[in-house]
Amino acid sequence: MDRKITIEEGFCAMTKFLEKWYGFTKSEDIAFILSGMSMDPAFLQDWIESVDTVLREQNKAYKHD
Repeated sequence: MDRKITIEEGFCAMTKFLEKWYGFTKSEDIAFILSGMSMDPAFLQDWIESVDTVLREQNKAYKHD
């Protein structure tokens, strides 16, 4: 599968993933994260920074090959 999504779509997908796992586990930790994500817009910025970090790390790895 070589489908590309936006950073925001990735954030929404990660949210859906966590919601699904919360449904399976009823984990209070996951519930805490989900409630924070719905109330604090800084979570999206944290997600964007994480994506940027992964892309930089991948870029470094490709340059060393």
